[in-house]
Amino acid sequence: MAIASPRSRSAVPRPAVGTLAALLILTLTLAAAGAWSFATPSIQAAPSEVTYPLGQIPPDRPVFYRPFDMGWARAWSPWAARPLGIWLVRDGHDADRVVAIFSGDPWLGGAIVALPLAPAEGFHFRGDRSPRIFSIDGTSQSSAFRNADTFRTTIEGDVVRIDVSTLVMGSCPPFDGWNHGCQRDAAAGTERTMRWPLSPFRRGDW
Repeated sequence: MAIASPRSRSAVPRPAVGTLAALLILTLTLAAAGAWSFATPSIQAAPSEVTYPLGQIPPDRPVFYRPFDMGWARAWSPWAARPLGIWLVRDGHDADRVVAIFSGDPWLGGAIVALPLAPAEGFHFRGDRSPRIFSIDGTSQSSAFRNADTFRTTIEGDVVRIDVSTLVMGSCPPFDGWNHGCQRDAAAGTERTMRWPLSPFRRGDW
């Protein structure tokens, strides 16, 4: 059996340093492009209205609804990012009243999540990146923050129709000497025309 000499073994071709560097640069470029595409998605043609079956919304129990790609909320890491959507809450005392709460928290650009209270006491909402707490209908539990933002809803037969083209900004409690930020938000306007999907990194989305 012929044994390869040291010279023949060293003659095996090896990738050039320039080739490896080029592959590394290409990989990093593709990864950066993917991350940027996720962070700043293109504005899409979204419907102005969406519907949801009324019978699938239990009284006083929030239902999360994401009818299309509405974007992503800010998070402490990309892996913890929550998709934006709508919290639908049906009034337990008036079955024909449904509140559509936007899940985006404008205070830090995070998300509003539904959390159960003590047993048999229902639910409330809390910002996942802020100390904001809201009652089941989106009312802020602190005078420092305005109420949750909502979408207009109408009941038509057995469905609830939601106008997702315009966001109704939550109202602010009367000025108490401390809630300057809340008053500033309220002064910015009561409605906002939406561009979907929202991005936590695109200027003007938050």
